[in-house]
Amino acid sequence: MQQLNNRYGRNGCNMVSAVLILAAGLTLAVGNAVAFDKTIFRKINIPAIESVTIGEVGVKRAYSDKSIKCGDFVLSKEEVTGFLSKAGQLTNSEVGFDWSPCMVLGDVTFKNGQKASWSINQSRGGVLELNNGSMLWIYCHDCQAKRFNPNK
Repeated sequence: MQQLNNRYGRNGCNMVSAVLILAAGLTLAVGNAVAFDKTIFRKINIPAIESVTIGEVGVKRAYSDKSIKCGDFVLSKEEVTGFLSKAGQLTNSEVGFDWSPCMVLGDVTFKNGQKASWSINQSRGGVLELNNGSMLWIYCHDCQAKRFNPNK
């Protein structure tokens, strides 16, 4: 998570906003889920997960509507591990991205010793930033957690 904090400001709140600005071709759907064809997602090629650390929960993006409350958006280590294990990768030229102002941030350590920082939003989208600086847009249509927005 320190990578995210250093690169995108306090608490990594601006991480996704910075990427969204740079990611031409992504369509934002504010507040409503987008119907995704889950066959377009490519499996993320990451090593097996050794451990997950949750750094912050209920994080609200800095530019979000002030009336939106994110304090209830919490994921367990098991939910995060499942998300990262099942998520598929998006590219800028693919389907629109379902946007949510609420995020959980943390770090992951892989069994091969590599580490990465992650963010997962309430709409089942996220970003995985690897130690080499590359960022993967990820989405998990099939992930279930009480706090995720329902799939439409």
